[in-house]
Amino acid sequence: MRLTQCTLLVLLSLTGLGQPQPRVLHLHKGQQMQVKNSLALDTLVMEDSSRLILTSEGHEFTLRTHTLRVGAGCQLIGKGKNGMSGQSGFAGTTVIGPCYNGTNGTGGRPGDSGQNGLNLFLYLQSARITGNLTIDLTGGDGGNGGNGGSGGGGSPGTRLCPGGRGGDGGKGGNGGNGGHAGNVTVFSRETYILRGWIGDLIRLRLYGGRPGLGGNPGTGGAAGLGPGGDSTKDGSRGRRGSAGSNGNPGENGGMSFKDQ
Repeated sequence: MRLTQCTLLVLLSLTGLGQPQPRVLHLHKGQQMQVKNSLALDTLVMEDSSRLILTSEGHEFTLRTHTLRVGAGCQLIGKGKNGMSGQSGFAGTTVIGPCYNGTNGTGGRPGDSGQNGLNLFLYLQSARITGNLTIDLTGGDGGNGGNGGSGGGGSPGTRLCPGGRGGDGGKGGNGGNGGHAGNVTVFSRETYILRGWIGDLIRLRLYGGRPGLGGNPGTGGAAGLGPGGDSTKDGSRGRRGSAGSNGNPGENGGMSFKDQ
């Protein structure tokens, strides 16, 4: 509820009713706020454990603030969303009646690729960090591929015809690719100070998303049995499907500084 209220407040301030953007944004301890596309401020204050969630339709976010004040455990988050897992295939069926082959299982659907993390352009003149600030632009994980459906069993044989062959198992769906991490570009007249804060006062999470796993293959359907236990008239078992391929991991991001 707090996130929804904060998001609404920001959107009204930024876009609604012709009001100008707020020039001071103060996040209180533990507060979480979501903003979209860009934010221009005179002062940004982030108390302990506060989080600013960055969203953008264009995969870029520009944050301009003359003064930045940060407490402990604060976060700027522009992570990509994880991909959805693929749907599993449907199992084959056993046909009613003697001596019929089972139907094949269908293949699993591929997993979706993870979204890329946002590219963050950060403009600031002065910064004071009494705790630490984490910038998290990690790419989303790829979705797993769906499992292949099992083949249907062959129907039983008679003295006139052998048992049916089992249906083949479906192929597992391929896993989705991990999203690429975003990049951070900092524009400031204090870049020489900010560089020395990396890894301590400023912590980066610029990792590519993990790849989705390929779906498991569907099992082959059981053979239809010969009449009266006559194994010479048994059908054959269906073939096992093939496993889906794993996706590729996303690429890691980086950070660069430009003097103003």
